[in-house]
Amino acid sequence: MGLLLNKTQSRLFVANAHSDTISVIDTAADKVIHTILVRPQVAKDLAGATPLGLALSPSEKFLYAALGDMNAIAVIDIADSAGPELEGYIPAGWYPTAVAVAGQTLLVTNAKGDAARIPHNFSGAGKSVGSPLTLYDGSLWRLPVPGKADLKKLTETCLENARLTPMYLNNQNPLKAISKQAGGIEHVIYIVKENRTYDHVLGDLPQGNGDPERCVFPRAVTPNLHALAERFILLDNFYDSGEVSGDGWTWSTQAHANQYTIRNVPYQYSGRGRVFDYEGDNNGYPTGGFPAKGLDGKPLSDDPRFKDGAKPIRDVAASPGGHLWDLARANNLTYRNYGFFVGSGSKKGDKVVIPDNYPNSTGLQPGGRDLAGVTNIDFRRFDMNYPDSDAPSRYAAEKSDPSYLWPTKAFGQSVAPSRFSEWKREFDLMLAKDPTGAAVPNLMTVRFCTDHTAGANPGHPTPRCMVADNDYAVGQLVEAVSKSPIWKKCAIVIIEDDAQNGPDHVDAHRSICFVVSPWMKRAAVDHSFQNTVSAIRTIECLLGLPPMCQYDAASGVIGGWDDAPRNDEPFVAIAPSHDIMKERNGKKNTPSPISPEQPAAPKPATRPAGEKAEDRPLTTQDELAAASLEMDFSVADRAPADLLNRVIWKTIKGLDAEMPPTPKVIAAQGQKIDDDDD
Repeated sequence: MGLLLNKTQSRLFVANAHSDTISVIDTAADKVIHTILVRPQVAKDLAGATPLGLALSPSEKFLYAALGDMNAIAVIDIADSAGPELEGYIPAGWYPTAVAVAGQTLLVTNAKGDAARIPHNFSGAGKSVGSPLTLYDGSLWRLPVPGKADLKKLTETCLENARLTPMYLNNQNPLKAISKQAGGIEHVIYIVKENRTYDHVLGDLPQGNGDPERCVFPRAVTPNLHALAERFILLDNFYDSGEVSGDGWTWSTQAHANQYTIRNVPYQYSGRGRVFDYEGDNNGYPTGGFPAKGLDGKPLSDDPRFKDGAKPIRDVAASPGGHLWDLARANNLTYRNYGFFVGSGSKKGDKVVIPDNYPNSTGLQPGGRDLAGVTNIDFRRFDMNYPDSDAPSRYAAEKSDPSYLWPTKAFGQSVAPSRFSEWKREFDLMLAKDPTGAAVPNLMTVRFCTDHTAGANPGHPTPRCMVADNDYAVGQLVEAVSKSPIWKKCAIVIIEDDAQNGPDHVDAHRSICFVVSPWMKRAAVDHSFQNTVSAIRTIECLLGLPPMCQYDAASGVIGGWDDAPRNDEPFVAIAPSHDIMKERNGKKNTPSPISPEQPAAPKPATRPAGEKAEDRPLTTQDELAAASLEMDFSVADRAPADLLNRVIWKTIKGLDAEMPPTPKVIAAQGQKIDDDDD
């Protein structure tokens, strides 16, 4: 929210980022007299302008508003006798947050700057950066106040940059011919995994733009992901829209990150902020509420702090257009959730009061009310002690060798040995209910997360083992679907929530994406730009859903589709090697917090005074273990990204191997009008 008074203080202008409006308040009457919508007419029903900073011209005839999501400055005539009138837009940099006026000059701050950095010459080259968020440099622009004719041209440029033109917006469903409405694809399974870059996993594929030197989880570790990319479509120019899980999950479920998220993620990831305000949590508190248990084990209804139970609270990270499942519900589609927005609970060291999230299944509950009743509460949340696939339990049984098993051997009422097995249990029940597959929801969301890894924690599965487990879970799910009656009416979309773990030679956001369907052409390779929003728009178009905001409305879809389900042979999952699944880090020791139920905080290792944890040399196995022991893996992203990256790199590549420099970030698509220093 931005606030601005005029000179006489008779009018107060309020920027309402959530509704894309500016309120004009008569301060004497304490009354809103005008509400100005700052969206362009062509997208008037689509959220995504996000007014933030405000400024008045010297004559107070014009009001200027920094529009974060449109990368623009709105120009509003507030002296018009008929009421305020939106005159046009001036292109700005990447996410402008403030604007000021100095005579005939506008000063604009761009939160994410305006230029990309090359991997070997960015300002932090050779130094630890801690988080991908530190790759951004904000910028200050000086722009001339345009005349009417220039403003018209600048407005056209701005709308073209944002793809907010009839040419883009009128082509609402390029996949209509194979969509649900046309009797084509009726089921979409959306899988979100954890944090890998393209080079980290697929850098060894010669048909893609990869760097084998940066590939630490090649075909031997991820045979299923490689097989899916080769059989269906290889996307080597796909980028995650978010930098970390905080904004990554909002982009991955809403095609948008609201201004609260954009502004607070850097603060919260600095280690000085709140616990977590995303994935349905506000400061670690599940926004849906529940009459569950408090930290002392007593029912919240008996706790004087929660006399009437834990009431729902607002989700501050929710965007105006809602989530993908809200969209499905509003359009009468069926939906089932496996692991999305399932609260991680808290530990006593967090110093917050949080319900233990679900009265009948400790620690599990959808964060928001919109997921209550459609979430499988026996599908294990983020927990690096529990496998995604059946490989550990199956190999342990086949070999009578319990060393394959992970610390959490089973979970939930069905005593499921893995996340995949719990998903498969319900999937089989759906098919038993209706052998045609009609009982299978139109949309399913599935979280497979063990590719996050737990670093070099002593006694824990190695990063290779954990990524191989995650890879096999994906393969198992695809195999199950491909051998079911829904296969010829199904698409599976697989992405990472962000790409903060692992170097990539192109960009810090470049990641992996897979689209699996018999409707995909065989062995396609697509070098065109795609991102998280492209994946969401593809899902929307396949299911015949409208866009949630300006981003997905203007987005293209992932290509490579055929006009019939010809690529329909069943997929056979490739089991990981026994050797990889038995890999464990170092010798047994007391691990750092890995499971959400572990209350103890990590113990700091001994290191020289003044040395930051992320800057330690990591020249011995003991140092890798010590660094990992300091990390908290009980919740996604509590482990420092850069340090974890270096630990994984040296664990696999060798103690003498230095990780390549942190890559650049993508440049904002805009027009820099004046870059003079004088």
